[in-house]
Amino acid sequence: MWKKLTFFLFLLLSIISNAQVRYKFRNYTISDGLSQSAVLTIVQDDLYSLWIGTQDGLNRFNGQKFDEFNSFVTPEIKNDFFQCSYKDENGNLWFGTHKGLVFYDLYKNEFKTFYVNQKSRLNNIISITGNEDHIYLVSSEGDLYSFDKKNKSFRKEKFNQGVITNILLVEGKDLLLSTKEGRVFFQKKGTWEEVRVKSKADKLKINNIRNFPEGTFLATSEGVFKISFPIKEAKIVELSINDMNITDLFIEEEVGWVIGTGNNGLYIIKEGEVVEHCVADAFQENSIVSNNIATITKDKAGTFWIGTLGGLSNFDPKNKGFYGVGPSIIPHKGLPSKNVWCFAENDAGDLHIGQDFSLSKLDDKSKKFIHFFF
Repeated sequence: MWKKLTFFLFLLLSIISNAQVRYKFRNYTISDGLSQSAVLTIVQDDLYSLWIGTQDGLNRFNGQKFDEFNSFVTPEIKNDFFQCSYKDENGNLWFGTHKGLVFYDLYKNEFKTFYVNQKSRLNNIISITGNEDHIYLVSSEGDLYSFDKKNKSFRKEKFNQGVITNILLVEGKDLLLSTKEGRVFFQKKGTWEEVRVKSKADKLKINNIRNFPEGTFLATSEGVFKISFPIKEAKIVELSINDMNITDLFIEEEVGWVIGTGNNGLYIIKEGEVVEHCVADAFQENSIVSNNIATITKDKAGTFWIGTLGGLSNFDPKNKGFYGVGPSIIPHKGLPSKNVWCFAENDAGDLHIGQDFSLSKLDDKSKKFIHFFF
């Protein structure tokens, strides 16, 4: 009897795990050594360590422990609010903070802070990119600056089409930027040309600009847009999700589209279909740590790292397994009770699960639970 029961429970977990959970998240918060839970930027160095920028300090994670760098223990760092990051062609790291551009020499293990103007708010850097000769940065005032890496000097770049919010260097030479007004501009041979964004919104908020082999994309308050070159036009990408406040994205051939939202967790989409909607759930140990996604990246081992306003999460797409499903704050993702007494499958493929005072049905098409209480 016990062998049969074990087999049926194994079958139940198999069906539920395939329908419910595709990836297992591991979470890191202050209790694990992270300096602060609001993770705004993540970059990996050439020695395989991750650097995690938060609202209160910079963290280096070697896979085992966190090392914290802040203005108290590292005098060369003048401000602890880290907002953006960039790794240059020499493997050195650059960070935008509330007070200056922070440079980290990987092989000398040295920090240094550079100021646009030591007494100005222009030192509040919200976006950063670069190439072999220059670092390009955007201040909180919406101005664009270039930093000459050889001469260690700043220069304000000419742009009068709006307040800049994000910047990206395309193919290492051409600047692409977005503005607070929801417009996008592309610099070609020193001339700014507008990219026509085909949006129905009165005011589009562009949260991020990302570039992948599949193309250049905008993460916005109205979804994801793909920019077409050389016609300089951005069109909405159909992603089969209702949530439009996209904060970041990552595209990887094996996994598909990893889409972060401002308040509705993480979506994983492949071949136009949502294969996973990952949301925070205090009752589910392996759920993502927070629904407020700030940044997404993938390390050299293939693990995805998700920076949220509630901590750091990761998942390995190669590490799939069986997961128990118990009580959940989201009814259609869990069971009302931990006690499962019986189950049966109907001709439509729906799984019925008998528990204390309830019967739950796992719909084969929607992959969601429906509960009946008695």
